[in-house]
Amino acid sequence: MHESLMVLQAAIPVYLVVLLGAVLRGFRVLQPRMDKGLMVLAIHVFCPCLILDKMLAAEVLIESRVFPFCNIYFCINNRNNLKLILALP
Repeated sequence: MHESLMVLQAAIPVYLVVLLGAVLRGFRVLQPRMDKGLMVLAIHVFCPCLILDKMLAAEVLIESRVFPFCNIYFCINNRNNLKLILALP
């Protein structure tokens, strides 16, 4: 029973975000032309941030010699992605 509550607790925010998107689309706050910008933002900013967050939380990588190189890669990658996002029409 406890595991079911943990799964439900993790899944509810996802469903709420989907529901919020449907409501905002229904009230025409989010328009179809905004889809490309939101997708680029999600792929080029949020996904690398999520990956970096999970890497920073991993105790194996904290004591590793590989971690500084990963950090440099993400800094360079995010800087280039920010240029892509700001260049959108």
